[in-house]
Amino acid sequence: MPELNYSNLLRQLVTDYLDHRMSRVEYLASRRDLLDQMDRDFNGEESPRGWSASDTARFPDAAGNSDDTLVPKP
Repeated sequence: MPELNYSNLLRQLVTDYLDHRMSRVEYLASRRDLLDQMDRDFNGEESPRGWSASDTARFPDAAGNSDDTLVPKP
């Protein structure tokens, strides 16, 4: 069951972030990669609902602020 493996990977990722073993930027990038992989494995799609990567990618600025809403650009 791949969902159990993904569950463990996501839990470990969150634990690493909360235990300060990775930065917020590293956490967000790793989480995005994991969720993208889950989407491909379960839905067979490259990007959710036909969005391009540039429509969904959000990167925090130097102060750690970001727009994490993942709403498609108009």
